[in-house]
Amino acid sequence: MKHFNLAIIGAALLSLSLAACGAQEPPACADGGPGAWKEAGFSHTVGISTLRLPDGRVLRLGVGWYGGGASEIWDPATSDLQSVEDMIEPRTSPEIVVLADGRVLGVGGVLVTDHSEPIHTAEIRGLDGKWTSTAPTLALTIVRRIRLLSDGRVFAIGWTNTNLDTPPSVEIFDPAKETWSAMGSGPFAFNMREVVLLADGRVLVTGFTENDPPPKVPQDEMIAPTYNVALFIDPSTGAWSQAPEELADGQVTQLPDGRLFVLWGSEAFLFDLAAGVRQTVAPPPIPQGFHVQVLLSDGRVLAGGSGIDDFDLSPDVRQVLYRGAEIFDPESTLWSCAATMLVGRYYGGESIPLLDGRVLVVGGTVDTTAIAEVFDPSE
Repeated sequence: MKHFNLAIIGAALLSLSLAACGAQEPPACADGGPGAWKEAGFSHTVGISTLRLPDGRVLRLGVGWYGGGASEIWDPATSDLQSVEDMIEPRTSPEIVVLADGRVLGVGGVLVTDHSEPIHTAEIRGLDGKWTSTAPTLALTIVRRIRLLSDGRVFAIGWTNTNLDTPPSVEIFDPAKETWSAMGSGPFAFNMREVVLLADGRVLVTGFTENDPPPKVPQDEMIAPTYNVALFIDPSTGAWSQAPEELADGQVTQLPDGRLFVLWGSEAFLFDLAAGVRQTVAPPPIPQGFHVQVLLSDGRVLAGGSGIDDFDLSPDVRQVLYRGAEIFDPESTLWSCAATMLVGRYYGGESIPLLDGRVLVVGGTVDTTAIAEVFDPSE
């Protein structure tokens, strides 16, 4: 699938995938499969950020978009919640990452009282659970994503204005010095989707541009008013380079062997960056989009919570799609059905791999608030 607008035509493409099988018939995996989903013991509100700490517990932080909030730690072993200190400047949707020494960096997000106002200040949560202010970003007004680099520094990407009409910019945070360094901007303006730290140290950024095609693509090759973008960034130099455009065709998961697994709708493929080779694999039993996609501890990939939003389908069929889950095995390149989620989800959500091999899934639900749940592939 080429040159798609996730927000506008994604659901329509997913619907077409079902039509061949008869849209009103029960989709594949309607009866579920191996594994088990269980309630995590808390509800999750959109706007709360979630992060696994080094000891395996999960930090929940922020104030929800529709009210409510959480500054607490969830223990996967007991399902107990422990209230913890909030950030000095409370915010909605902060970007958070565990630093190499176990501290937590929190940056960005938006004002609790006005979601149109971004925050560029940063804070560090010490090993004692106390937050302290650190240097704000230099020019980034909107912090889209942060990633911990192998050398312990933090990669941050976003925009220098609130209109998103300028090329994305990169800044690097040094936790030892608590300073930011500007690493330049991209070659053109675009909206971001995926930010993936690759095994070779580069960062893959995918997205789309709604107005003009990327400069490298001739106008007469365009087939839709939205154009895919896939770029590499070298954090050590700030250099941007072209990535295979097809990597922008869906959600991306890096496998243990360095290959990339890409899934959207009924199209799935593996991509070997070193060889530059794409391997198309069988389509998933349930077409996916805006879904949860996470690497399991055994190297397989869990996908679920399809983002289809087609009201021509019966409510029962839609719920199967929202709750459906499946597993891809990169070794055999085969799909299998997984147990059905407890809650219907679409438009994504967060998935957090736990140390014991289970996966915590929060957000991305039909309602703005719904239960969090845990998937155990061993049951």
